[in-house]
Amino acid sequence: MNKKILIGVVALFILAGVGGGAYFAFKGQEVKNPSFGGVENKNDQILTTYKDPNLGFVFEYPNNLTVNPHEEDKENYAYVELTAAGSDGSIVIWAKDTTYTDLSEWMQGEDEVAGGNAIDTTWGGKEAKKVRITKPAPKVVTATLYDDLLFLIEETPDKEGKLDTAYENILSSFKFYTVSSSGETIPASDITSSGGSEDESVMTDDGLPAGEGGYVDEEVVE
Repeated sequence: MNKKILIGVVALFILAGVGGGAYFAFKGQEVKNPSFGGVENKNDQILTTYKDPNLGFVFEYPNNLTVNPHEEDKENYAYVELTAAGSDGSIVIWAKDTTYTDLSEWMQGEDEVAGGNAIDTTWGGKEAKKVRITKPAPKVVTATLYDDLLFLIEETPDKEGKLDTAYENILSSFKFYTVSSSGETIPASDITSSGGSEDESVMTDDGLPAGEGGYVDEEVVE
């Protein structure tokens, strides 16, 4: 075989190998990095802390919710409503006078929750009942007894379920507390059992706890 022809054939093989390797290397690079720069961490959220110094409770909620403490309400000890823009649902925290001595009595005494699906849980370190209601309208209610009051947190869900995560976040972060004579904040679970308290509340003329209403305290990032 002519030397020039042999050299040409070898050169063609070398060029073909280099070209093929470059092609497959390029294709492999496309598959490995489709959209690396556009990945969003959806677990990050900004949380705001809400405190009620009168009743001694605190919880965290996503800062895209609007809080209305309903200070005009003179019937209940607490009526804190949380809503989201574009949602027809709501989350409401209540503190009410009650004659119930345990949660079984509450379940039997309230027609709305008596027919619901109830499970045992905890809320703010206290024994609680969580009830899913379907009639007359869907609702989730968690209840506990503390300091001779009935505490409720209700979610009226929207069709998209936008408030479900916020509801669970409020439940898990909710804490009862008291302030000692030295000004130290003490978790209620360290000084009292469910349904009672060692401290007496100071009352106003209209039967409500004295002092300011609940307020937004600070923001934290999780």
